Amino acid sequence: MKREYEINASTLVILPIEEEKCRVYEYDKEFIVKRQSTKIINDSCMFFGSSLNGRQYGTKKLINVAVKAPIIIEESKKIIFFLTTSPRQDNCTWISFNNLIKYEKNEDKTILTFKNNKQIELDLSYNIVDNQIVRCIKLEKAFIKRKKVI
Repeated sequence: MKREYEINASTLVILPIEEEKCRVYEYDKEFIVKRQSTKIINDSCMFFGSSLNGRQYGTKKLINVAVKAPIIIEESKKIIFFLTTSPRQDNCTWISFNNLIKYEKNEDKTILTFKNNKQIELDLSYNIVDNQIVRCIKLEKAFIKRKKVI
């Protein structure tokens, strides 16, 4: 039986552990969801009224980024997630931009620190995370600027 899961403001990371299984980290708990990470993201986008493709298209329109584009999953709470590889890959990890407070290089890995002081070490280049953070900042700024115009 598949557990349904939607991203929320306390979601920190969706980390693939097998082909059809992810570990979800939230502020106060972690658990396994029997879905691919990108399917969880798409389902969450659909829950909030769009799709992953729609959110990616929105990011492209706002900041002209189409490859590994961060997305706004939910507008009113400005829930933004970024990915670590192509969303078509089984090992695509999704990270909450809103909940991340610090990231540090640890040899060839990166340690992420979240608002609840939870730390997660990922086998991921610091430069990839840094580039994705810059994209998230641009996306958030463009989104806020657009909201002010409306």
